[in-house]
Amino acid sequence: MQHRGKLRTIFLSLVLIGALPFFFFFWVQSSSTRRHIPQVIQPFYRRSLHPKSMNRLSLSTHLSIDRLHSLLRLSDTWQGPISAAILVSNPLDLERIDLFIQRYDSIFRFVDIHYLVQSKEDTSNGIIYPVNRLRQLSLNYTETDYVILVDVDFVPNR
Repeated sequence: MQHRGKLRTIFLSLVLIGALPFFFFFWVQSSSTRRHIPQVIQPFYRRSLHPKSMNRLSLSTHLSIDRLHSLLRLSDTWQGPISAAILVSNPLDLERIDLFIQRYDSIFRFVDIHYLVQSKEDTSNGIIYPVNRLRQLSLNYTETDYVILVDVDFVPNR
């Protein structure tokens, strides 16, 4: 447990000196291995250009990096505010998200992207897809009064 305090101190120091963007740092206990796994949460990694109005309806969803094409289909169809929490496992995933945003206008215009970092090693060691944490991340950072929580594979009618 001593390494946990040192790691948290290092991360907080890097944030305070501006070397890292502000993020939330959580420890999640693996049920199978009884060890604590760090998870980093970054709200509003990328903000959409779409103006927010509190009386509007937005969609809230979560996905892993391999489901980005489903997010594109959702944003193309919905054409309104979307809050999406994405599970990433390495820095290359963030580059992939950036390229995806640049390539597709509907993602750039309508989707606020938040991410949660969890390594693939943690996933293979008994930590499964953190559905509750991702869902809460997406819901907590919606900027409208009315929200529909949807699976990224479902495409609602406008």
